[in-house]
Amino acid sequence: ETVDDGRTGFTFPVGDHEALADHLLLLIRDGQRRGALGRAARPRLLRRFTEGRQIESIASAIREVVVARTAGAR
Repeated sequence: ETVDDGRTGFTFPVGDHEALADHLLLLIRDGQRRGALGRAARPRLLRRFTEGRQIESIASAIREVVVARTAGAR
């Protein structure tokens, strides 16, 4: 949901260690590509991951745990 494959980063199947290694090597070797990905990703991340959103996300997770444990204790 955060990465636009090839534009703001790379995606690959879970557990595909070879694909991960290939992407990491590409980024190590190609500073221009690395910079372009970072420049493209930054505005998107700043919009999506504001401090307020992060706080609300954490608070929501805590509420879910508390409700689940409270319901289980009954």
